[in-house]
Amino acid sequence: VALTAHALPTETERFHAAGMQEVLTKPISRITLRRVLRRMTEGGPDLPPTDEPATVPAQEPLADVIFLADLRDTLGETAYERTISAYAKEVEAQIALWQEIDLTSDMDAARLEALRRDIHMVSGSSAMLGAVRFRAHLVAAETACKAGSVKDLASPLQQALAVWPETRASLMATLVSS
Repeated sequence: VALTAHALPTETERFHAAGMQEVLTKPISRITLRRVLRRMTEGGPDLPPTDEPATVPAQEPLADVIFLADLRDTLGETAYERTISAYAKEVEAQIALWQEIDLTSDMDAARLEALRRDIHMVSGSSAMLGAVRFRAHLVAAETACKAGSVKDLASPLQQALAVWPETRASLMATLVSS
């Protein structure tokens, strides 16, 4: 099993050519790790690929509730609430900026790279806070940025924006569910 920060198909192909059966891109989610371990140890059923998908399955959970419960136990209630609230506020600010981007026209390489870095930052935070489906859309958007494709960026970024309100509500509900 290979672990990499690079999610482009050419990089994944290199790992497979080197003999890796599975390739995980970091940060990895518990769900993805469980899929790989099940497939490797049980020869499990044909599950979705372990690479973050370009399209996100509808059954992908909004949030990893087990991870969030572990995080709450680790941080304590006060720090957990501050962390989730700060994350939501930062994502809201970033989304406001993303909504201003014209995804119907070409974007120069520097602007596309800046957008990729912003998406990567939010994607990493989302992984660390269990926002599974939102993050999966961001990974697909980041992959499009890496490939230099504004055309392929539009759909996953718009999907991330569309799923954010539900993701935010799911995360905020954990603040009052204890």
